[in-house]
Amino acid sequence: MPRTLIPTRFKLIPSAPTGASLQLQNPERHTFSVHPISPSIVRVVHELPNRFKQKTNGGIDWEAPCSDVKILANEEGTIRVETSKIVINVATDGCPRLQWFAKASDGTVDLAPFHSDSPSRAYAYDAQTGGVLHYTDRENHLPVSEDEFSTPDFIHEERNEFIYGLGETNGPLEKSQGRKFTLEGRDALSYGWEHGDPLYKVHPFYTVYNKSSKRWHGVFYCSLVDATIDLGAESDILFGCFRTYRANSGPLDYYILTGDGTLPSVLSEYASLVSPLTTPFTASPTLPPLSQFGYLSSSLSLAADPKAQEAIINFLRTSRREGFPVDGLYLSSGWCQDEITDDRNYFAWNRVRYPTPAVFGHTVETELEVRVIVNMKPWLLEAHPFIESAEASSKAGSKWWGDAIKEYVMANGLTGMWIDNNEMAGMVDDDELLRGEMGMWNAVGTANNVERRMGWRGGKTTVGAVGKALQTIGMARATYEAVISADPTTRPVIVSRSGVPGIQAFAHATWSGDNSTTWKALNRGTAMTLSVGMSFGPGLYGHDIGGKHHPSPELLVRWCQNGAWHSRFTVHSWKEISTTLWMYNDVPGISQILRDVLAWRYRLAPTFYSLYVTHYHQKGWPLLKPLLWHHSDDPRTLKLDEEFIFGTHALVAPVTVKGAITRDLYLPAIANDGERGLQWCELDTGKWHQGEGAIKTFDVPLARTLVLVRGGGILVLGGACTKNIYDGVNERTALIFPTSNSQPGSTGHFTLVEDDGRTNSTARTQLELSFAVVDVKGVEVVQVDYQLACAEFELPFDTIWWELPSGDGRNLVGAAGKEVHRDSEGRFGLKL
Repeated sequence: MPRTLIPTRFKLIPSAPTGASLQLQNPERHTFSVHPISPSIVRVVHELPNRFKQKTNGGIDWEAPCSDVKILANEEGTIRVETSKIVINVATDGCPRLQWFAKASDGTVDLAPFHSDSPSRAYAYDAQTGGVLHYTDRENHLPVSEDEFSTPDFIHEERNEFIYGLGETNGPLEKSQGRKFTLEGRDALSYGWEHGDPLYKVHPFYTVYNKSSKRWHGVFYCSLVDATIDLGAESDILFGCFRTYRANSGPLDYYILTGDGTLPSVLSEYASLVSPLTTPFTASPTLPPLSQFGYLSSSLSLAADPKAQEAIINFLRTSRREGFPVDGLYLSSGWCQDEITDDRNYFAWNRVRYPTPAVFGHTVETELEVRVIVNMKPWLLEAHPFIESAEASSKAGSKWWGDAIKEYVMANGLTGMWIDNNEMAGMVDDDELLRGEMGMWNAVGTANNVERRMGWRGGKTTVGAVGKALQTIGMARATYEAVISADPTTRPVIVSRSGVPGIQAFAHATWSGDNSTTWKALNRGTAMTLSVGMSFGPGLYGHDIGGKHHPSPELLVRWCQNGAWHSRFTVHSWKEISTTLWMYNDVPGISQILRDVLAWRYRLAPTFYSLYVTHYHQKGWPLLKPLLWHHSDDPRTLKLDEEFIFGTHALVAPVTVKGAITRDLYLPAIANDGERGLQWCELDTGKWHQGEGAIKTFDVPLARTLVLVRGGGILVLGGACTKNIYDGVNERTALIFPTSNSQPGSTGHFTLVEDDGRTNSTARTQLELSFAVVDVKGVEVVQVDYQLACAEFELPFDTIWWELPSGDGRNLVGAAGKEVHRDSEGRFGLKL
């Protein structure tokens, strides 16, 4: 049974030269540290006495301290820790309690804390097991209105605290009302979309928004041991209103991040903590190839066909013949399934289904130009014909895994790796030994900062002390090292089903696992996507379109319309006949709708890729953002999670209800950048709507995806694609959405990023596209322009074409010094 104790009687002790800025200790040898590492990021650690097994071998590896930190102690038992952005009051009479206050640039300190530990027991621990707890204050949970908890999206004016994050979770995007989450990975087949928990990934990071102060801050628990986080499910009036983090072993190690008080800045700070490249920051050492923004096909039954090699090649050719370009194929586990036992012996090819793997690889990857993404799992059976070891923290295990990838996959011309079933939930013995010969986050060629922060300083340890999810990141690191060493010039394709902080450095892509073929899965998938994005999950994220089984024609169309705006577009099915985009050729109109949906996604590739580079790769921001990202000043947006902002201006409202032919959509009137009186333009019709902070109803027949672009938006399109995504690289068209002169949205800009999309070359060209509504002799015209920010990559096109919304009769003009070009169809372009 747990034996929860509360440590007290802490005294200030001298800090070591490489230790924390502030350290306290009590007679039982509990050590409590507060360590600002920047003016807006502070690390707090509660280390238990040595008799308890802790995560680290040799104590905390502290970062360099913040240069402007000040520490002042008074006689009342309170210590003040201060930076240029934060003031922390540390109460030491009893169990330590921290209260956090924002500090303005003029030195003014807020009167109310933005974050507080609970009084009396904030840093309790389990004296039986060495588990650690952290209790923090939360907003009063008692109802303030009879409409609370029953009226959808209702927000009372007295409610100020809103919580987001924790990665891939179910239920609403906003999590402050009575939710509790398990921070462990599970193989959660066909999970529940409202209360299913835990799921596949572990992301112990969340953000808090205060509606009154309009401030954001983040909380990151720097541990992967089995844990729970309770955001308000538990109530106990004896201790007031609280949130609880509980981990099975210590130390308690967390960061508070404040940025400049905005959500984008907080998320960028978190991304910098869990990414190995920080000067300048990038999410990963490499970018994904452009092909991973195309259609990625997948089917378990196809890979297990008795003549799978032939069937897959025919499938890909059929896809293109039916009018669906294709860039990738997920090769399910049938490639290594034993003919007699049905065992899946990874890296051992089934030579009946795949008689010539090298020919298969050449045909698909070289001739058809489709990246094959090969399924591989960490669970190697005792009967495996050549198993040695796959323990990721051991040198032998990492080498065996990497050698197998190079010898049995890459040597056959197959270049994509699909790490599946890697939640490690089967590691049930907490005393199982890990060798600790290798770090988990520090791949060859990357920095050591994440390993120092989240690792255990090497040496032997146990699963229970560091968490089984360490094997998830170690497997991704070993895969990345194998792929990049075998082919250092080509961008790697690595996909991981499970995930932990930092996995994006090695695996660009992930998905929501084995979802069900239900309208509920489609409806709630958007909230999950947004939650992953607000937690800095991998930048290529989506859901298996269609689910595990066969969707109806309507469900397939609506799911593809939603997925077409996600950063990862994959159609998958399980143990039946494959779900294909042409499976309903016999239903009038369905296949043509799907062709149009996919054609639009392919044309949108330049926008997808540019946003990936400038938002995700360089800042840690998601491509798909909740409405609150740009509009949290409007409280109505704080709980909206069935629509999303693509990039900065495109509001996408997918239809996720069976039989729906209308769609209600809330149009904000204000934005966080100060714009008021926003206007929104229907993408497909050109009709404008005034944002009034109210719900409007739109017609959404089956062929329509409802998208409205805020005034000032730009979407850049490529050329039409028939084979794969590289067909469209020779053409660029900027769709611009200007309002009238002097109104919000009368100017706009977009950063277009161009490179070869295939190799790890850093040669890149960046174009800053812009427009402005100007008055020429009393007539409004739209002036368009571009600037070359850098020009390292030779562009495959020489003109940027510009288009106004349908029905906009204003003239386009080029900026001074730019050469205007018109083609035979009358299109307006600027020569480069």
